Amino acid sequence: MLGGTIAATLVSFPPSYVWRVWRNFLIALRNERVYDKDDVDDIVEVAKSWRSGQVSVVEQKISAIRSPFLQTGLRLIIDGTPSEDVNELLQWRIARLRSKENAEAGVFRTMGAYAPAFGMLGTLLGLVNMLYGLSSEGLRYVSG
Repeated sequence: MLGGTIAATLVSFPPSYVWRVWRNFLIALRNERVYDKDDVDDIVEVAKSWRSGQVSVVEQKISAIRSPFLQTGLRLIIDGTPSEDVNELLQWRIARLRSKENAEAGVFRTMGAYAPAFGMLGTLLGLVNMLYGLSSEGLRYVSG
């Protein structure tokens, strides 16, 4: 069942794409923790440094932030980009990320569609093999 599902998925998608999706899936499982509090603390630290006029410290603190999304937003704000443009760019990045995640979820949807079919095929082959085994055993006892 598993082998057939994987083979059918690799036929449906380029192997490099499937490996990348699985790698991202495993990374997401390991890094399940959400860093909301850390992000808020980072924003406060950048704001304090900006208000005190420490531009070089602001750049260092922004570079140390884990979230590329938050880094981009803070850099745009520090550079004086109008808030409408910041909002538009970040909304565009969110839409692009959702689109990418939906495309990657298609791999799992495809696997979910193939798995029951291959499971049923395995069950039928197992039953045929079992009946064949029973019939050959039965013939041996009758003729012997």
